[in-house]
Amino acid sequence: MRKEHLLFAALAIPTGRPTIEINGFHMIESQLQNRSLEVVATTAKLYKAENIGVLDTILALVFGESKEPFEIRGKRGLLNTLSQDFIVTDESTVLSPDGFLFETKNITYTASTRILTSIEAVKGSNQSDPKRDSLLQLRGQGLRIDVNKRSYEIVQKVQATQRLNKNVGGLSIRSNSALIYPDDNSATFLRNVS
Repeated sequence: MRKEHLLFAALAIPTGRPTIEINGFHMIESQLQNRSLEVVATTAKLYKAENIGVLDTILALVFGESKEPFEIRGKRGLLNTLSQDFIVTDESTVLSPDGFLFETKNITYTASTRILTSIEAVKGSNQSDPKRDSLLQLRGQGLRIDVNKRSYEIVQKVQATQRLNKNVGGLSIRSNSALIYPDDNSATFLRNVS
């Protein structure tokens, strides 16, 4: 069983009434006097014995070494109140500090490694800069984002297109996987590249 499935099983919604119900939930965690995680939800149901929080309309801000956070949004989430691991279920989005938007389902965050993952279909695009004509769009299966290293991986079945400018056609690439390094403004496509 994959790690994402094990985490989800560990964060299963408990039966019975929650210990605490909160309208307007807002949690901030800091490490070494720097903000590391901020979670906001319209409502939270906390199950103290199980160390589980069930969150509705969730926004999670995950901070890496950069001062700008990754923004994870979804309609529902489960939070492990001890480890700060969480999963945003169903339709989810991740917006990176550099403006790359990923859309997928079931985003898992592992706090100890500061990694976001999904095994679902994913599409990603850089939010077009009006000063640049280039627009990169990616599709594939599975997502892995290392928050500290600021690297993004589309795990399988990658299809990438990039519009070069208004007057020139685009570039189309297929590969087994792709690694994106926004700080270097580069991408590496791996295995069976065409």
